[in-house]
Amino acid sequence: MENQEKQQENTDIPVSNTSEEKTSTNKDGKANEELVADKIKNSYVSHSSEDKMYLAGALLALIASFLPWISITYYGYSQSVNGWHGFGLLPIAVAVAILALWLLPLFKVDIPKIFPNRLIEKKVLSSALAAGPALYLISGFSSLSYLGFGFWLTVIAAALVLYSAWKK
Repeated sequence: MENQEKQQENTDIPVSNTSEEKTSTNKDGKANEELVADKIKNSYVSHSSEDKMYLAGALLALIASFLPWISITYYGYSQSVNGWHGFGLLPIAVAVAILALWLLPLFKVDIPKIFPNRLIEKKVLSSALAAGPALYLISGFSSLSYLGFGFWLTVIAAALVLYSAWKK
């Protein structure tokens, strides 16, 4: 028990044992005002509707990567493959980058500037996210009937991200 209290004092991440407890102490003995989930929620709520659509599309693309991208049924046997193969990795990497660029500053992590401004960054990342499903189609599928719902959800996510980034 004493070890657990010392470990909790040495961390900056709020730890809550009950759902009612909203604060904990960090190594300086100061109370942390918000839990991590509250920081994320407050940051999301404070964004514009285009930014919310941009983040939701990235999250949808990440979730869709675990769903079947290709489904084949042949004489009662069925096989499916998710987005973690081939060009399916591109939208996954871009979705993780989009979400990381949003989450890391909440935890006071400095991110080096790659693009001159945020708008160019959003346009480049949204185009890269949309390129993944397009390259997946070009890479050798002659029939759309084999494409699973995970692929189509990724296309919808790419459309959301593209629309929100290029609207301004």
